[in-house]
Amino acid sequence: MSQSRQAKKVVKPDRILSYFKLEVWPLTLVTISGVLYNIGMIAGPYFEGQLAQCLFDIMKGYKAFSAIVSLAITYLVVIFFVQLLRCIKRFYVRRFANETSCNMRHMLYNSLVNMNKDDLESESLGTVMTKAVADVDACVEGMRKFTTEVFDTGVVLISYLALLFLYDWRLAMLSSIFTPIAYFIAGRLKSRITRYNAEYKKSAGRLNNTTMDRVSNAITYRVYGCEENRDNSYESYLMDYEKRAVSANL
Repeated sequence: MSQSRQAKKVVKPDRILSYFKLEVWPLTLVTISGVLYNIGMIAGPYFEGQLAQCLFDIMKGYKAFSAIVSLAITYLVVIFFVQLLRCIKRFYVRRFANETSCNMRHMLYNSLVNMNKDDLESESLGTVMTKAVADVDACVEGMRKFTTEVFDTGVVLISYLALLFLYDWRLAMLSSIFTPIAYFIAGRLKSRITRYNAEYKKSAGRLNNTTMDRVSNAITYRVYGCEENRDNSYESYLMDYEKRAVSANL
């Protein structure tokens, strides 16, 4: 019978960096495989260009057919190695996310159990449910995406720019004009998106609280004839949640 995995002790559970430090080994493998994989991404366009040039040379009679065969085999081997690195990176990124989710939930539940009675009673049930479920998922997903995009965006962008500058620096400069513009627009939208997400989380907490109230007191509301009023109130919370969710996911 397999034993359940024990959650790791987090020194500073209120800091995101603490959870990154706990997963040094998976993140090391992610870093190595991520750098090699994303640098290897430029091998695809490079070899495709070489194959096209080799085919052109064969048609002109400059090279023999065996040249393109050996080049194609090299291309397949390189792409296989690159995709193998991709599998390693994705596996350990997912493992990092799962381990972090487990540790984060463990620390959250531990803080709830050991919370002062007055502080716990001041928290609404919906807010506690949102923290325990949605907030942890959102935080872990953000950490996973950050870890992934460091390589899938940063390293790939640098690799492609280096290759473009190697081929033609003028064309590389022209194609790079829009990248700073896109980053500038994203930076300007950051505060608005953050506000929308905060409102979405608050709305989710209110909806969870209303749901628990509606379920727990269903018989009482029915006996006193308040069921229709509570249903209308619940619909208003649900509509507000849907509206906030659309804004947060734009």
